[in-house]
Amino acid sequence: QSIPITISGIGLREYVFSNLFVLYGASFEKGIIVALILFLQIIIVSLFGVLLDICNKYFKKKNNNKFWKKKN
Repeated sequence: QSIPITISGIGLREYVFSNLFVLYGASFEKGIIVALILFLQIIIVSLFGVLLDICNKYFKKKNNNKFWKKKN
């Protein structure tokens, strides 16, 4: 036996989804499509987080941390 090593689970996720879909009576291709759609959803949400992080760093630098500091 070998341990599957993949980058971000690509390939392994599709394999598992497609076999589970076949096990429950759906087609192999539908399993692959669902796995790819879920992976695309993860990528979109991650890119939104990266965009927010970049904007946060930009505004902190531009405002010289005045807005982000707590007032006593």
